[in-house]
Amino acid sequence: MKENAPISEIKETLKSNLDVHNTTVTFHQVWNKAQDKRENKRTRITIALGVFALLFLTFSMINKPSFINLFNDSSDISTVYEMDRTVQNSTIAYLLMNGNEYLLQGHVETNKFTIKEQIGVVKKAIRGGAVLKDNFSSNILNVGDKIYSTNENTKVLIVEQKDGTKLKFLEK
Repeated sequence: MKENAPISEIKETLKSNLDVHNTTVTFHQVWNKAQDKRENKRTRITIALGVFALLFLTFSMINKPSFINLFNDSSDISTVYEMDRTVQNSTIAYLLMNGNEYLLQGHVETNKFTIKEQIGVVKKAIRGGAVLKDNFSSNILNVGDKIYSTNENTKVLIVEQKDGTKLKFLEK
């Protein structure tokens, strides 16, 4: 029998060998058992590939905070990620004030925070992903934007831009 023989030739060879060597087993019993094993092997391979793909996607999501951030509420403190102080991600908006870093959380929701007092003004605008080193500096705000504290939370700052837009920053 050739190795790459067609199925019909394999069946004929099997049938003739069964008739000669084992008269109690029928051709159909042997053939069906071989087909069952083949189908089981295919099923196991499919399941294994599915499990591998699921594990790969799970680990990919765990190791990508920006992907997880899509599913979280932007005002939640869990969206703040610890980062190395020597390198700052240029896609995240920072404000450095009194040695503390604040991260942009978005626009201020109406009536959620009340302004307590003005505590400063942005003095330096850093662009191009450089590291913030000076107090009252930011990589997203403009010089002259006003910084306010809030009555509701000491870790939240409100920045009023020159065009009247109010942004919420949360202490890192």
